[in-house]
Amino acid sequence: MLQHPIINSADDLSKIGNDASYPLSGSYILTKNIEISGDWLSIGNNDFPFTGIFDGNGNSITFTTETKILRSTGPTDNVDGAGLFGNIKSKSNSTCVIKNLNIVAKGNLSSSSYFGTLVGYSTGGSVENCSVQFFDDFSINGSSSVGGLLGYNEEGTVKNCTFIGNVRADSNYAGGLVGNMKNGSIENSHQDGNVNATLMAGGLIGQATNVNIRNCSATGNIHSGSNSGGLIGRVFENGTIENSFAICNATSSNKAGGLVGGQDVFNMSIRNSYAIGTIIASGYGAGGLIGTIDNGSIETSYFVGTVLASNNRMGGLIGSTNSDINILDSFYSDDIESNKYGTAVPDQDMKQISTYLSGSPYLNSGSHGWNISQDSNSNNIWYIINGEDYPRLSWSYKPPVIEEPVEVIEDLPQVVEVSDAEVEKNMTPFYLYILFGIVLLIIFSFTFLFFKKRKSNSNK
Repeated sequence: MLQHPIINSADDLSKIGNDASYPLSGSYILTKNIEISGDWLSIGNNDFPFTGIFDGNGNSITFTTETKILRSTGPTDNVDGAGLFGNIKSKSNSTCVIKNLNIVAKGNLSSSSYFGTLVGYSTGGSVENCSVQFFDDFSINGSSSVGGLLGYNEEGTVKNCTFIGNVRADSNYAGGLVGNMKNGSIENSHQDGNVNATLMAGGLIGQATNVNIRNCSATGNIHSGSNSGGLIGRVFENGTIENSFAICNATSSNKAGGLVGGQDVFNMSIRNSYAIGTIIASGYGAGGLIGTIDNGSIETSYFVGTVLASNNRMGGLIGSTNSDINILDSFYSDDIESNKYGTAVPDQDMKQISTYLSGSPYLNSGSHGWNISQDSNSNNIWYIINGEDYPRLSWSYKPPVIEEPVEVIEDLPQVVEVSDAEVEKNMTPFYLYILFGIVLLIIFSFTFLFFKKRKSNSNK
């Protein structure tokens, strides 16, 4: 792919797709931080998507004020996206990539459907090493399929990305990273903020169809009328969640879960994951990990917190299901009123490594236990500070910063402030000593010269 003009201003950026020298198939690099003020016209649409590569080169694009994101509409505008890039699409012989870019928003961003800060609608695209941060309590606001990074993502990937801010969809599908996602994956990506939708809200994804999530996390408050999940609002058909966690409060009329609000059709699996928080369904289906599930499995995972539902269709791991779910070595704290799914463990035992090792009475019969260690530098999946905290995923562990103690030296001599007048007064004798020394030096010099001359005359 040919390298096209570098981008070093908002004006340059707006030329992509609108200037013959800046084609939608180009490969671009951002050379410095730039700012966008006022409304922004999205790059690309459904008929003419961006198909190239945009490398932020570690630089930032800042929306300096409250901004309305406009669509670049084509002849068939039913799926035109809105975002910095409206629509992106991979070709059969090349992948469209947005990478190494930071977005900062100093005001609310608003549009309608298929709306993401970075990309509105992605087909086979890849978003890598990108971050979006909203200052203060600002948010991205749209109607449906609204995401902190992408509005809609089909057959695409998200890797090593973060979103900090709030997401709101007035209708369906709001996600901290992606509003609605089908046939793709999210890895090593994280969200921190609140997500709200009329239906289907998730810390990472509002609705996920055949999506795999690995090494991801979300924190914040998640709310919708139905299907609220710490990671995913609703899983449709298949999906996996592995080595991931949510620390959240998820609330909904029906189907609220610490990781997934609800799962419908086929199968999903959760492995080596956990949730901590408060899960409330005012109607039915509140679960520590999943609100409701049709088919699936949960392995070596746990929940700690509070679970409430008005009609008692709730549980420490699963709120409600019509199937026999395969649950292996997965726990919830025993103060939660629950159904038969999972194993209740006293809170103090949840913090003991022995609970998770072979031979523990809480494990399934014949189990070899969790892949867990007290050594944070090991290659184990889980890490625990024994007796002090619940298990954490090793990839997420950050050792505490230990500051070296500062040595206190006592009985230091007191520092006394002295005025300029006192300094001048105390310096007076010093000046006299210098003057006296100069006088003595002159007298000595003349005396030496006198005797030298006298001696010279006597020799004549």
